[in-house]
Amino acid sequence: GAFIAAQVDGTPGSNDMPGRLVFSVTADGSGSPTEALRITNDRYVRLASGSGGIQFNGDTAAANALDDYEEGTFTPVIEGGTTAGAGTYTVQEGYYTKIGNTVVVNGYIVWTAHTGTGTLQVAGLPFTSKSNSLYRAPVTLGYVRDLTTSADVQIFGQLPQNRTFFTIWETAIGGGTPSSLDIDTSAYISFSVTYQI
Repeated sequence: GAFIAAQVDGTPGSNDMPGRLVFSVTADGSGSPTEALRITNDRYVRLASGSGGIQFNGDTAAANALDDYEEGTFTPVIEGGTTAGAGTYTVQEGYYTKIGNTVVVNGYIVWTAHTGTGTLQVAGLPFTSKSNSLYRAPVTLGYVRDLTTSADVQIFGQLPQNRTFFTIWETAIGGGTPSSLDIDTSAYISFSVTYQI
């Protein structure tokens, strides 16, 4: 039905015996156990590939299981909505944390020249946003410099559905219809986005 095995986990040597614990269970409809979890010699707890995830507080719903966690970096780029073009960058840094179906992204980008045309797009996000016709994830803009805007406006960003880029918009202070900003040949943007995939 199930077993726990203590195994060598590395290369033994004199007074050196790296080990791991492997927990195996038998799935319903199967005749033999397969690995479900292991504790490695470097003290990581690892769920086996294809596992359902971790369930909390007695909740047995598969949809509520924590089934993924990931940290990493990405390279943000500037693109034009009409012609993507190419840029000359002095800084391109992006960081992300993915927990289940939620991604938190932070980054900043500085460019000094660009050949793109049309709507300003910050692209290269590490995951595609969820596919839902009404989905618009808000983008928090931190330090923004040298973007060309109209007078007396506030700027904001949004990440549409099924995209790996966000756009930057302006709206008149006091209200009005927002309009997207066109790409600039040079600017500095720091940003943060939390979105679902």
